[in-house]
Amino acid sequence: MGNPKHPDVLKVIDESIARIKACGKAAGILTGDEALAKHYVEQGCLFVAVGADQNVLRDSATALAGRFKS
Repeated sequence: MGNPKHPDVLKVIDESIARIKACGKAAGILTGDEALAKHYVEQGCLFVAVGADQNVLRDSATALAGRFKS
């Protein structure tokens, strides 16, 4: 719990993707990790959300504010 990159968790996710695909369904996942997102695409996920809206907005706002601070 709380460790989405633990090898046991990653193994279960990969196995789940394979089982979903074997049933003829579209597998998908949400992750904040770009490397994992690429891995899941390689595993056959048809939709992969990378990051969350609030994080993208926060990071963009922080970068914009940083360009205007002295």
